[in-house]
Amino acid sequence: CAHGSVWALDLARPELPAQPRAPMAYNRSNFGVSVHGGKVYTAGGYGNYGLLGSSNGPECVQSDVDVYDPATDKWSSLQPMTTKRGGFSLGSVGGLLFAVAGFHCTNGPAHTESLSSVEAYDPASNAWTLLPPSESLPVAGGLGGVSAAVFGGQPGAHFAPELFVLGGASGDTVKAQSLAMSATIFHWALHPWAIYAIVALALAFFSYN
Repeated sequence: CAHGSVWALDLARPELPAQPRAPMAYNRSNFGVSVHGGKVYTAGGYGNYGLLGSSNGPECVQSDVDVYDPATDKWSSLQPMTTKRGGFSLGSVGGLLFAVAGFHCTNGPAHTESLSSVEAYDPASNAWTLLPPSESLPVAGGLGGVSAAVFGGQPGAHFAPELFVLGGASGDTVKAQSLAMSATIFHWALHPWAIYAIVALALAFFSYN
């Protein structure tokens, strides 16, 4: 089920119960979320077929983008993504937010197709840009349900910020099994994609040694 509730846990006092915060504008699930500039960004996802406030209408996945400001406990709507998607990753790299892969509905929530496309959001201009096919996820048939983490760029790090995209599944069961441990790394400086798998873990280890 999709929900719009938001809860905050004080990490300085984790023994205290989480407290409710301003809910999202509409119920959603399997959406992308990332922290950028001290604010929480949410994008896309599945959401009650647009019946509770989504600008996309009766669609099974959405392109809506919202930002939450903890200082004011308020949500604001932003420019929607160029592609409606759910089950994707949203990562903050080099001052931009990247929406990577995911699923798109073809005929209701029971019929989906995997995406390989990547788009970038610039908070300064409130605009999304769909990256060219050469910078899409290099997985035939696309990949949904992926996870992502940003590595590099911290003080003392030897690498520029990079977005690691891990796991996921394609629309094909056999492909899903073979791709479950895949790892993809996005080079912010060069913009190509390269598959590293276990090598990616080695890079992460040696960067701190």
